[in-house]
Amino acid sequence: MDLASARGRAAHERRLSARLSDVEESRSDRRLRLLRRSARGAAQGGNCDDAADSGPRERPEEDHPAVIIRDVLAPNPGPFTLSGTRTYLLGRSAVLDPGPAIDSHVEAIRAAMPNLKTILITHRHGDHAPAAVPLKHATGARMIAPPGVLDDEQVDQRVRGGERLDIDGETLEVIATPGHTSEHVCYLTSDGDLFTGDTILGEGTTAIFPPDGNMADYLHSLRTLRSRNPRRIFPAHGPTRDDAVALIDHYIAHRLEREQQIVTALDAGAHTVSSMRQRIYPELDKRLQGAAEVQIVAHLIKLESEGRVDARGGAYFLTPVV
Repeated sequence: MDLASARGRAAHERRLSARLSDVEESRSDRRLRLLRRSARGAAQGGNCDDAADSGPRERPEEDHPAVIIRDVLAPNPGPFTLSGTRTYLLGRSAVLDPGPAIDSHVEAIRAAMPNLKTILITHRHGDHAPAAVPLKHATGARMIAPPGVLDDEQVDQRVRGGERLDIDGETLEVIATPGHTSEHVCYLTSDGDLFTGDTILGEGTTAIFPPDGNMADYLHSLRTLRSRNPRRIFPAHGPTRDDAVALIDHYIAHRLEREQQIVTALDAGAHTVSSMRQRIYPELDKRLQGAAEVQIVAHLIKLESEGRVDARGGAYFLTPVV
């Protein structure tokens, strides 16, 4: 979350348009391509009349059918959820980040995905995971989630990164992305569609809250995602992004810039978190000042772990360069 720009989001947070919509922010090729045998594709191609690709990447539908990515927007707008949690519907049988356990939201998912067989979760937060429980009870769908998300008796498969999952014939790679939370994972398709949960948002930047949130881990996770060279980002909050690599580069640059601002503030004599916040965010809304200070603390923890900052009696000092 970019705290400096959060004040302008109030109107955006109220954008609760159609609860169920196809993802339409970019070209019609935003789909999960299923790498199936041509014979299998030919058998099922008649059911994919509206899923043909456009542009130079198009292949004959019988060889390369597609599963449309849709989303259901949860009615939980807020400063950190933006317009709400986007629960993704993958093909005919899977949902990703089912979201909060709000009855109307759960009903919307069930109506949109009557043959639900798989529930995927990125991390444990209350705006991402809880709806998995009533969905599983109602449908018997298998639940796939990283450790620490819900109870073990509810989760059918734990994922930690490195696994490859078959979803309607498409392979999803699980990528460990700790930082926002310690257990966070992202999911990447073979076509470069990256489902980022809260690691990357469609607008603004992600908040890191220690002790579970870890800035050093977060930057490493961003670089891991960058190395996969994704094509599109499907975030849990905010619009889909076609500029995946550029957006990741922006996220990395933003965090490094904030880190340098903290170092500069320390060098100028701002040794408390409050004084650093006043220097870095001089006109920030009072309602966001606490969250801003937590982000500064997250950076200070990283700098201290690297031996660049000393913490003494509630104050912080740059470590002398020897």
